[in-house]
Amino acid sequence: MTNGQAHIRVLNPTGSSEVAAVPNAPRLKDLNGKKIGILRNRVPVGQIFYPYLDRALRNRMPNAEFRTWEMSVLASPDARAANLKEVAENSDAVIVAMGMSGGSTTRTAPDAIKIEKSGKPVAFIVTKCFKSNARFLARSEGLADLAIAPLILDYVPPAEEIESLGIAEKAADEVARALTSWSPQPPEIPATKENILSFNGKDMFMAQGEMERFFLNHGWSDGLPLVPPSEEAVERMLEGASLPRDHVIGRFPPSGVNATIEKIAVNAAMAGCLPQYMPVILAAVEAIVDPLFDLIGVQCTSGQVAPFFVVSGKTLIDQLNINDSFCAVGPGWKANATIGRALKLIMMNLGQTWPGINDMKAFGSPFRYYSLIGENEAAYSGAWEPLRIAEGFSDDQPTISVM
Repeated sequence: MTNGQAHIRVLNPTGSSEVAAVPNAPRLKDLNGKKIGILRNRVPVGQIFYPYLDRALRNRMPNAEFRTWEMSVLASPDARAANLKEVAENSDAVIVAMGMSGGSTTRTAPDAIKIEKSGKPVAFIVTKCFKSNARFLARSEGLADLAIAPLILDYVPPAEEIESLGIAEKAADEVARALTSWSPQPPEIPATKENILSFNGKDMFMAQGEMERFFLNHGWSDGLPLVPPSEEAVERMLEGASLPRDHVIGRFPPSGVNATIEKIAVNAAMAGCLPQYMPVILAAVEAIVDPLFDLIGVQCTSGQVAPFFVVSGKTLIDQLNINDSFCAVGPGWKANATIGRALKLIMMNLGQTWPGINDMKAFGSPFRYYSLIGENEAAYSGAWEPLRIAEGFSDDQPTISVM
């Protein structure tokens, strides 16, 4: 405390990306005589909307030449790349349709982003509530923003409402704006680049309150009280890691931020973890950034999903005092609660997913706070193999699995 003021210094829990900035494609002066590509995904509700959209586009841009391509959300990377190349090479501008859920927006926006980065202006059609999700994905890939042509509703309504509300006609107007007069807008939550942040108050309680408020306003908190990630607290957490602090485990989706040991330790400190939990946390992060887990789908879907972590290995479970019995996903166990919470904070702050911006779950789930248990081998008395053995590891190798 100095001059009657309490003072705390903490580390920024978010990370940085090495993706190079790419300028948005220049917009067209007008659409007369232009070749307009339409790239559509094969979502069932799109089959209802697309005929209305096609008619509205041709009425709104009668002198443009339209050509349509379709893209399956399950297309292989090679097929997708070839399709996008063909679309970009044969179009002056491209309409990408459409995002109408967290999943479809996350799967389709990358197509719009790649075409925009190739130098062709794009209008991405998306239902209103998923605009921010698409814009975030564009910024994570180096663009300043993405031109959105939003529907006026948060969903695609039945055919009679599409017609009576003029939804396709309004979408066509938005497409024309996106391809001709649009310019990038600032992000919903501004980035904070400083790695060390300082907070003051008349006492430590007030100083920590200022930190909590700042973290909440920047989407860095789960809403529960945080342990200040001071330099000392993070150094102590790093004692539990055998890797250097700048070691990168992987790029964290959907932000593309580098998941370094230090940034993982910052979030673990915030969650109230002990240093001896770090090997479990690092292994869990390595598991969830594996493309086979599809973390970007888990992060951005509008479905009510959450990762569930299982630690296998009786010795490790006993050493860390992980609950593998009654109320294993309930309160009362520091390891279960804080390791699970740390992983959620890491998903928020390294993945940079925030409710209403790009974490679009309709209701959410209490399992998003924490969900970690130990495998109770004694309970099934050898009726089946322990999880670690079933997954191909030796009996003496503890593991953490995510599902």
